Amino acid sequence: MPETTRDFPCFACGSVGPHQRVHVERDPVMTDAEWAQYGATAPPLIICGACQERIWEPDTGDGAFAPNLTLIRPALRVLAHQALAARDLPRFLLLAEGHHRALLAEDNVLYFRQRELWDDVILAKLHLEQTD
Repeated sequence: MPETTRDFPCFACGSVGPHQRVHVERDPVMTDAEWAQYGATAPPLIICGACQERIWEPDTGDGAFAPNLTLIRPALRVLAHQALAARDLPRFLLLAEGHHRALLAEDNVLYFRQRELWDDVILAKLHLEQTD
């Protein structure tokens, strides 16, 4: 399996890599047309090189109409949707660990701008950086 070029800590054991990329396997119920569309664009799963846990599952959000939550642990994505529904942007950004917060905001810039939340996201991000 190919290793990642970007190191980040494993959510399970804390190892910073190298981690492994695994391409998504075809769901048996997918039609050929669905697989052709999804399989070509599906980002890989990332497996921790130390503990072999799935640590980076791609999210289906596009960052424009649905939030892209790939930088948030899969187990915390329900909380992310709740934070967005409540417009609690500091809580939303806290779900992405440390240096991933800026990337999370950038991945969703269109989503936030469409909802007139971009300025609030910047302020929340700056506030969190000051308290880190």
